[in-house]
Amino acid sequence: MIIIALDFSQAKTGICVMKCNKKKPKILHTELDVTNTKIEGIERTKQTIDKVRELYKDYDAKIVVKESAIIFRASTGLPVIKSHGALEYDMLLNAVPVDEVHNSTIKARAKRILEENKYSKEDIKKLNKKEIVAKAIEVYYNKDSSVKERIYTERGKLIDDVADAIMLGIVYSEKINSKKG
Repeated sequence: MIIIALDFSQAKTGICVMKCNKKKPKILHTELDVTNTKIEGIERTKQTIDKVRELYKDYDAKIVVKESAIIFRASTGLPVIKSHGALEYDMLLNAVPVDEVHNSTIKARAKRILEENKYSKEDIKKLNKKEIVAKAIEVYYNKDSSVKERIYTERGKLIDDVADAIMLGIVYSEKINSKKG
């Protein structure tokens, strides 16, 4: 089954298209979709939604999975909530199933991947939240250089929204595989 995992927002969205199977999910496509700050918010959201809908069709995906829209900072909350609502409404109109995973679930799974691979709690505490996700992805995919290239720029800067989308895809893939038994 092919899924599209999103770390969705109005400004920049991490996108990961994945083929889920009984083994490790295969990453088919990743990107960071950055919108133009000079245009209105709803148009920025529409551009990203159009991109998601296009990928959904191109890859014959079965579902779009997004990080939940729970916000803790009021200053950024409203654009995020509006963007998530617009995405869900558009997907509904186009008969695209949507599911979501809470961001704490994503971060907890990243920590468990590291712990399962002999990282101590002390070593994990030394990493910031974004580094935990990135390191977990690297470990999960056995330090595959093609996966590392997806989450870091050529200069080594972490593309954290893409990393979050990949980890979201991993979590969702494991969820659907556990239901299959």
